[in-house]
Amino acid sequence: MRTLWRKVCDSPSKDRTLAEMHAATAALARHHLPLATDTFDHVLAAIEAIYADTPTAEKARSLWNAEAVKDFKGEPYERMMAYYYRGVLALAAGDWDMAQASFQGGILQDTMAQDQRFRADTAALIWLQGWAEHCRGNDLRAAELFTEAKGINPSLTPPEKADRLLFLAETGTAPLKFRAGKHGEKLGIREGMAGNYGLTAQVDGRTVALERAEDLFFQATTRGGRPVDTILADKANSKDAVGDLGRAAMIAGTGTMVYAANNRSNNDNNAAAVGLALILIGAMAQAAAENIDAHADTRSWGNLPHSLHLGSAPPADKLNREMIALFDPAGRPVLSTPEEVLLSDNQSCQLVRVGNMSITPSLAMPVRGAGPGPGQAGNCRTGDGSLAMLPPDTCRRIGGESLVDGMLMNSAGQAGSRFSSQCQTSTGSVTELSADTCRKIGGEPL
Repeated sequence: MRTLWRKVCDSPSKDRTLAEMHAATAALARHHLPLATDTFDHVLAAIEAIYADTPTAEKARSLWNAEAVKDFKGEPYERMMAYYYRGVLALAAGDWDMAQASFQGGILQDTMAQDQRFRADTAALIWLQGWAEHCRGNDLRAAELFTEAKGINPSLTPPEKADRLLFLAETGTAPLKFRAGKHGEKLGIREGMAGNYGLTAQVDGRTVALERAEDLFFQATTRGGRPVDTILADKANSKDAVGDLGRAAMIAGTGTMVYAANNRSNNDNNAAAVGLALILIGAMAQAAAENIDAHADTRSWGNLPHSLHLGSAPPADKLNREMIALFDPAGRPVLSTPEEVLLSDNQSCQLVRVGNMSITPSLAMPVRGAGPGPGQAGNCRTGDGSLAMLPPDTCRRIGGESLVDGMLMNSAGQAGSRFSSQCQTSTGSVTELSADTCRKIGGEPL
């Protein structure tokens, strides 16, 4: 924490919001809740000023300023997560109004680009907004939100009426940004480590099924148009156009001067002057093109998770960390630092939150109906009811049921691309790869 908070103090103003994002997340993990709350409030204030009509905003729109020298506000998925964490802090404090407003703010950021609006597809925040309404007794509005979330991610079901305990778990590592395009003007996103495909929690001896509610890589790569996409495209186009103009002017000027040197009349002296002027204009245009910085901004919020998992249960009589456990789909315990589990027991609802740095990565695959015991991992339920790791076509040929978890299913029962693809390699291991890459190495997409 000292390192991250030193950056808050030492960073230039353009990087202050990013430094606060990192530091506030660490403060939440270490239970410094007032500090985390105040810092996230600073972050949200900076985000909400993103479209302000100020000299700084005008500078940010200029063709002559690099993305990396502008005030950092983050991509839509990063801004969404700032509101998510503020909402989690509000849940911990029992402030249902603030929680509802924070999750709604994150949903709004998920829909916003520079000059376009998109349908919100962040199922986790919609569900959590419903949970805040559930906790304060607004059952009608809560039911509407739970239904909306389930329409986006069918694995998210409404809590039972008696459920008053929310279990939140974050796994994996953040998406990574990189530059692409001729001038580095395009922002590329690489997937971070997935961490865990599925989790099951135990609270005071009771099992709580956790659904994989959100995938930040999905959110980072499905945004329609981020706030600077058009500006960056204009910069790249302008850089090329101005450079081409400069080269053309210099070629024309040189040709004119050569003609004038071979013809010594008075008119040809005028041609020499014109040629020299064209060369100077071309040189100035070339210099201007060099000064246009079209590089995409790759600064990023590095301690975000890959995925959000959530589940609900009836309240526990008394919450304490000794009663909390987490398991992967194969039944292995994955809670590495139980002392960092955040517990909150308010009058109407309880919260258990586990951050991604407290969970051991495990790529065991979840299956429907599987318990936390050993030997329960697989993606095919065979005719005798046992589970096996088999390609879907093979599973169906032997009369089994192909199981897919963590993905949307279409009406034909086929897996969509809601979450990252899994690949069974030729050695039988399972890893995260695109379907095309999986086939190229001789594997079977799952």
